[in-house]
Amino acid sequence: ITANAVCEKDGFVYIGTDEGLYIISPDGDIVSNELTEFLSDTSITDIIADNKGNLWIATYRRYGVVRYSKSRRIVTVNRSKGLISNLVNCLCELSSGKIAVGTEEGISIIEYSGDVESSIGYDNGLESPNISVIYEDTDGTLYAGSDGGGLYSVKDSDISVYTEDDGLNSNVITAI
Repeated sequence: ITANAVCEKDGFVYIGTDEGLYIISPDGDIVSNELTEFLSDTSITDIIADNKGNLWIATYRRYGVVRYSKSRRIVTVNRSKGLISNLVNCLCELSSGKIAVGTEEGISIIEYSGDVESSIGYDNGLESPNISVIYEDTDGTLYAGSDGGGLYSVKDSDISVYTEDDGLNSNVITAI
């Protein structure tokens, strides 16, 4: 089994794989619960813990984004709820507490409530919208690495792109 994502929260280690979610307790035991059951046979690409104590889980195809709250409530945010794509690659908690979601079709911003605030895709200027990594700078600029289109910089409604023509070694950006 290959681990796609690992996140530690409250001493528990959450491991996302193509086969689902594994949770390891602080004692080293494998934990089964409603979340591991819900995500059984689901490809998980990223996991983050937000500053409110919730887990956000990126799934590929099946659910889009899953929020697992401290009260053990499972909420899904997917295409039918406004997410730009269910093919989710990465997650990033923004300084505002919102979650930036990188997908194969662009970026969506999710409010804590689970509502999709906005999305940026091909029609908004992302010529290569397959986003593999997202990072927020201290000034609020969102940087999004793409799979073949270089590095996007998004500030308010302005989008810039940096590519090999601008000095990058590759137009495939996997980490920031």
